[in-house]
Amino acid sequence: MASLRLRPDISLAVACLCLYIASAAQVRHPQGSSLAIAVAAAARPVHQATQAALTTLLQLREQLRDARATRTELYLARQEIEELQRLNQMLAVEVTLLREADRLIGTLPPTFDRVILARIVARDTLADHVAVIDRGRRHGVMPDAPVLAAEGVVGRVQRVGEGVAHIQLLSHPQAAAAARVLGSEQEVLLAGGDWPTITGLRAGTVLAEGTPIFTTGSEGIYPPGLLLGFSGEATVESVLTHVPVRLAVRAAHVTVVAVLAPLGRERP
Repeated sequence: MASLRLRPDISLAVACLCLYIASAAQVRHPQGSSLAIAVAAAARPVHQATQAALTTLLQLREQLRDARATRTELYLARQEIEELQRLNQMLAVEVTLLREADRLIGTLPPTFDRVILARIVARDTLADHVAVIDRGRRHGVMPDAPVLAAEGVVGRVQRVGEGVAHIQLLSHPQAAAAARVLGSEQEVLLAGGDWPTITGLRAGTVLAEGTPIFTTGSEGIYPPGLLLGFSGEATVESVLTHVPVRLAVRAAHVTVVAVLAPLGRERP
């Protein structure tokens, strides 16, 4: 078995070093032995580095805690901003509705002392030609009540629920109203549908395009004098003149309407 052998000169040097360290360890100072001082001096940078690392770690933990709190505050702030934006949009809609309602009230004759303002909450102006308002039986709405917008006649109440009502628009195929053309006392019939027309004008009647057409009230639904629409280019069939009508109210754009009391009936 091989053994490690040191050269005599190296063995002597190692022995002297060990004796020096042993003798230095025995030397006393007020702070302790020389060896203890040397060990402490050697360990001081390590201790300082450890303390610095611990301080940095604590600072990082505090920063992380602050970062989490900041993220939470940002999240809550975003929620508040979104809620404020939603409320702002709702307020803008309400302001628009109030302005439209004010304009509508300003167009109503003073004789209409019983008026229910309502908002259109649903509509179908292409297929069924109906609209739904947010007022019903408990608000005093009654069947066949005329419905107006600021521009003119919208239609009539067809069905009434407890809290809503369905309006038959003038563009409905079964809608009709007794009417007269501005400047003429002759009564004609406005028939609804996708292309509303007035019939009953005598052949040869000269009618300028864009002439206003008003209700007469003889059908028992609409009060007299309400604007229905404006005449188009007339055509003559047999002894009568048929005139297309551009309705005064574009139901797709109406949001606020006035519901009147049905003719000859008082609200309970």
